[in-house]
Amino acid sequence: MTVENVVAMAAAKDEKGSPLHRADFASEFGTWLPEKGNTAESLKGWCRERIQLYQKWIANLQVLAKDCTYQSVSNLSDEELKAILAARAAN
Repeated sequence: MTVENVVAMAAAKDEKGSPLHRADFASEFGTWLPEKGNTAESLKGWCRERIQLYQKWIANLQVLAKDCTYQSVSNLSDEELKAILAARAAN
């Protein structure tokens, strides 16, 4: 997808004046792009901002996943934990 294609898609409107291709943008970029003022430089800055934000979210999700894992196994007995580890090692 070229910058020109992305800029044209971001500027496209339907007959009601609503932006087109929001679902396409969301599936491709995680959100839709700004509708106005898209140049290669502005899109590059927008991408950098999104990357920083997503990296923060990913780090938070990783911490949450570890905490949830800890909580889910903290109530298991030693025997149950050993059985889970043995089953995992067998696979």
